[in-house]
Amino acid sequence: KQWYQRRVRDHYTGWAELSSSELKDFQGVGIVAVLLPEVATLTEIAQQVVPALSAGNCVIVSPSSPLPALLFASLCVTAGLPSGVLSVVIGGGVSLSCFQ
Repeated sequence: KQWYQRRVRDHYTGWAELSSSELKDFQGVGIVAVLLPEVATLTEIAQQVVPALSAGNCVIVSPSSPLPALLFASLCVTAGLPSGVLSVVIGGGVSLSCFQ
């Protein structure tokens, strides 16, 4: 597990060290939708949302269990993330049984 944590840290640290000349033509995609599994931890949410936010995208999160996602959104607000950049959509999804 520690090996994986070091690899993730080294990967994202490399992105942070890129100079502005290397990213001069870089643009965000726009809006990124993140669909989370049934039991998503705060770490899993951060691993999916933070790269999209750091690339300059707005993110919509649709969790199965809302508490970790709401905690993450609360942390983002506390950190100073502007409103509307991260949205958490809570509620039952559309049943797809009619398509089976």
